[in-house]
Amino acid sequence: MEDQWNDQSRQWLRSVRKLVFLPASPDVGTLSTLTRSLVDIATSNSPATVASVVISYPALPGLYAEDISDVGHHLSLPLLKGNHVYPPRSIVSAYAGYGMGLCTSYNDEAQCRKEGLILPVRPTLFIEYTSTAVLLHLASMREAYDLADPDVYTYPDFFRPGDPSTPDSENRLRQLRVCIIMLLHRCYTIMDPPKLITVLLTGESATSAAAEAVDRAVKSAGFQIELFGPTYPEFTIARGASELAWRAFSLNWSEQMET
Repeated sequence: MEDQWNDQSRQWLRSVRKLVFLPASPDVGTLSTLTRSLVDIATSNSPATVASVVISYPALPGLYAEDISDVGHHLSLPLLKGNHVYPPRSIVSAYAGYGMGLCTSYNDEAQCRKEGLILPVRPTLFIEYTSTAVLLHLASMREAYDLADPDVYTYPDFFRPGDPSTPDSENRLRQLRVCIIMLLHRCYTIMDPPKLITVLLTGESATSAAAEAVDRAVKSAGFQIELFGPTYPEFTIARGASELAWRAFSLNWSEQMET
């Protein structure tokens, strides 16, 4: 309660900025510029406008669900919520992209939640491996559903600009392994460690060599591994976000038809 009270002035300033059609914060302004460019690309070859969106975003320090929601507000993009009240982070979209955490009754919100409660809980390590960074996010997953909890186990590691190393070079793969082991040890010195970890490997650099490095790192940290990837790993997050968007759109349409 005290934290909410102390946050009132910041929230008031965000509201005032939105009332005069400004981005809620400088971060929202930067994200809006990026998102607008993506919307322009999506609509450049189509006469249709963007009726609604689901924005998926990485779990980076200082990037919050309210920023993503305010990007949609600033650009007048209706955000689809459906059964995911908050915009889904990349780990949630990738989880859905690999077909996990999804109910069959997505047109019935209450029934979908009931189905979700009996899904298996998976200790899940999300890895986005690109030419510029390694982004890790560790969480216990059941449904493809984001709670927007800011207290998460993440490990972002960015490569030096101009680094000539290729994604499959031993230097890069060693860095990938070190990041994974450090995050697993940091998390499971606090919590009881599981036997098996589900790994979602994504990103344009997620090659078979990267998959072998991930497998080696998780096992050397003392865990069994269930690895998803690297078949079309660069599209996994987008595929999952599209699935969540379709389900949210179907739910909204069903509710409108009932009323």
